[in-house]
Amino acid sequence: MKQYDIGKIKTIALLGHGSSGKTTLAEAMLFSAGKTDRIGKTADGTTVMDFDAEEKRRKVSISSSMAFTEWRNRKINIFDTPGLFDFEGGKSEAMRACETVIVVFSAGKGIDVGAEKALSAAGKMNKSKFIAVTKCDGDERDFYKTLDALKVRYGTAVCPVVIPYMAGGKVDCYVNFLQNKAFKYVDGKATECAIPDDARINEIHAAFTEAVATADDDLMMKFFDGEEFTHDEIVAGLSKGVNDGTVVPVYACSGYTTDAVDLLLNGITKLAPAPQGEGDVACDENGSLAAICFKTVADPFIGKMSFFKVVSGKITPDTAPYNPRTEQVEKMGKLVFVKGGKQEDTTEISAGDIGVVTKLSGFKTGDTMCSQKSPVTLEPVDFPVP
Repeated sequence: MKQYDIGKIKTIALLGHGSSGKTTLAEAMLFSAGKTDRIGKTADGTTVMDFDAEEKRRKVSISSSMAFTEWRNRKINIFDTPGLFDFEGGKSEAMRACETVIVVFSAGKGIDVGAEKALSAAGKMNKSKFIAVTKCDGDERDFYKTLDALKVRYGTAVCPVVIPYMAGGKVDCYVNFLQNKAFKYVDGKATECAIPDDARINEIHAAFTEAVATADDDLMMKFFDGEEFTHDEIVAGLSKGVNDGTVVPVYACSGYTTDAVDLLLNGITKLAPAPQGEGDVACDENGSLAAICFKTVADPFIGKMSFFKVVSGKITPDTAPYNPRTEQVEKMGKLVFVKGGKQEDTTEISAGDIGVVTKLSGFKTGDTMCSQKSPVTLEPVDFPVP
C-alpha cells in the first residue's frame, strides 16, 4: 500500500438507521474500486465489514469496522457503523476518526430516527455531510419520496447531485449534475447516454444550480446574470458548501447492483474535505507526532490492536510512543492497515491517515500518542452516556 499525501486522503463514515444498507454500500464501494473480487452479502455472512462471528450470526453490524480503497489517485478510508442503538459506541469511534459522514437512506422511506440522529450528530461535531439514498433498484422504491422528505426537513441545504430517471416504475438511468451527464447501468457497468428531457429533472437541476451559487458570492452574481457555471466552478462551489456545512449533496445509487456507486466515489474524491488539524495542532506530516487512539480491539490471533488517527507527524517502527496520560514511553508494536478482519503491513501511518499499532499495553481508547519532547493531548472519543 503506497503512502498518500494529506490532500489525497478521504475518510468517511457510513451512518444511518438499522437495515438502511450501510454495509452493502460499503461492499459496493470496495468492489467498484477493485478492492474485492465479489460483493459480499449480509444475509450470507460474506461481507468484508461484518467479519465478526456474532455479526454473521445476527446478520447485522454490532461494531464499527473499516477498510480502505483507492479511487482516482485518492485513498478512501471507509467506516461501516452499527445502525442499532444498542451499539452506538461504534458510531462514536468512526465519527472521531472521519472528516465526512455519509448518512444512508433506503429509497422510498422517510427520515427515520437513526438517520436524523446521525445528521444531528454530524452537525454538532462539524463533520461534512453527504446523503446516499440506496436501494433505488428495488421494486416500489421511490427515490423522490425520500428526497421530498429531506427537503421538507432540511430545506435548501439538501442538494441532489445524482438522481434516477424512472421509466415504467424502474430506474432507466442516473443523471449526474456534477458532470452534467447521464449513465445507464448494465451489470454494474456504466454507459453514457443523453440526459432525458424531463420536467422533474429540469426542476431539480435548477435547484442544484442555485445550491452551488449560494456557496460563493461570485457564483451567485453569475447565477443572477443567467450565466452557465463551468465544471470547475461547480466543484469549487459545492466543495466550499460541503466543507462549511451549508450544502449536503444527495447521491442516488444501488448497493446490491453497484449502479451509480462509481458516481458516489467520484463525488467523495472531489467534494469531501481532506484531513484537518485539531485545535492548535496542524495536520502536517512533518510536524511533531500527535495521534488519537479511537478504538481498541483484542484480536485472538494478533493480540491488542490500537486504532489511531494521526493528526500530525507520522508513526513509524522507530517511533517512541509516549502516552501523556500515563507519562510512559512504550515499545512500538507492528504497524498495519486493516480491511475488515484482515491486515496489511505498512512502514508508516502518516498525518491524515488511519492505521493500527499492535501490542501497546499501556494505551487505551481516548489516549493520545505523541512525542515526549512535545506532549499534547487530543480530544477523546465522545461516547454516549448509557
